[in-house]
Amino acid sequence: ADRSLAVIGRELRVNQAGFGDTALGWGVSAAGKIAFGPKDRHDIRFMATYGDGIGRYLGLGYVPDVVFGGTPGARLQTVGNFAGFVAVKFGWTDRLRSTATGSYQTSWYPVIASPLNNHAAWSAAGNLFWTAVKGLDVGVEYRHGVRELLGGQQGSLDRLEFAAKLGRGLGRATCADIGR
Repeated sequence: ADRSLAVIGRELRVNQAGFGDTALGWGVSAAGKIAFGPKDRHDIRFMATYGDGIGRYLGLGYVPDVVFGGTPGARLQTVGNFAGFVAVKFGWTDRLRSTATGSYQTSWYPVIASPLNNHAAWSAAGNLFWTAVKGLDVGVEYRHGVRELLGGQQGSLDRLEFAAKLGRGLGRATCADIGR
């Protein structure tokens, strides 16, 4: 089994228009991969991350690192985050494999924030890939995701993606995004 643990500490700083402040951001993340089955062709992969002021490191900046109360004497305050995923890969044969994945992220704001700020999101996906010949992979994936804003509004996404990979990342084709 492969496992890892990571920690981060960072200083967040603002200094403009006569205002200056700092805040401490921190996070901890644990991940692993456990192989199983014949020839260890199957595996379970997982990761969980928790912290404050680390929004830029999770979900492509889904939430900000800090917020400012906007009133005289207010301070920079870190935004809390939790994110995790789990994936199960099945290597059906030496040339055929599939993966089922689930992920979740939530955040909490220390001060009143815009109702348009992101609050939580989750997604689930499944795919099937085939190695047609050495160096050529073709596959299909379906994903469903939901996003919720602080104001309670929700939106969802359904995506069907076809991909082909030749050699070491020489090509990829994608089509059919279907949103609602």
